[in-house]
Amino acid sequence: MIDDVQYGDYPSLAMTKTFQLLFASALLVGSASAATVSYNNSVAMTPTTFNNSLILPKFDTSLGTLTSISFTLGGNILATEKFESQDSSASTVNSSVGAKLTLQRPDLSTLLITLPGTTFSDAVSAYDGILDFGGTSGLTRNNITASGSNSAIFTGASDLALFSALGGGTISLNVKGEGNSSASGPGNLIASFSTSAAANAAVTYAYNPTSATPEPSSMALMAVGLGAAGLIGRKRFTQK
Repeated sequence: MIDDVQYGDYPSLAMTKTFQLLFASALLVGSASAATVSYNNSVAMTPTTFNNSLILPKFDTSLGTLTSISFTLGGNILATEKFESQDSSASTVNSSVGAKLTLQRPDLSTLLITLPGTTFSDAVSAYDGILDFGGTSGLTRNNITASGSNSAIFTGASDLALFSALGGGTISLNVKGEGNSSASGPGNLIASFSTSAAANAAVTYAYNPTSATPEPSSMALMAVGLGAAGLIGRKRFTQK
């Protein structure tokens, strides 16, 4: 029989229970010290080449201290491809159909680039004598679709200042859309592309709230944890 054994006789056990309570309390308090807010805006499907303004809210500094900015730029294309080989022998035409979308700051410096697109490889015969982008030596491909996205995080002081203001407000960013298509193969090849693109920009502001100090409820939970830890140190354990 073990009687009247105190946790003080087993310091590692007492410290383990104390640490567990303190760790749980720290998690509860720490969970209130970070936050995010997100916004997005889009550019509708537009023939390339284009430059469109895209309005996004700035971070409102009354919410707290901005620590990082995450941007995601997504894009879609809708395109047509035509080519005709006028070579005297059979060949393979390799083509890439896509767009280059660039998100820019107000000074037109680059924030982010995404390249929605797709590729093809087509076997064609020697020139069939008809420039119709069809038959055995040519091809017309309609309603080509593809998508893509790219993301980046910014923590530099200049960007944090550019995208934040007391009361928030908005910022106008430029989205540039360019055709990004090509074809290669026989030496005598005629190719053309018609491309439209759409873009979506999303921004997430990560910040430490103005009330980053523990809220009263969190402090109360911490106090309970500390009080319980103290009781554990004094409790006596009896086993028969």
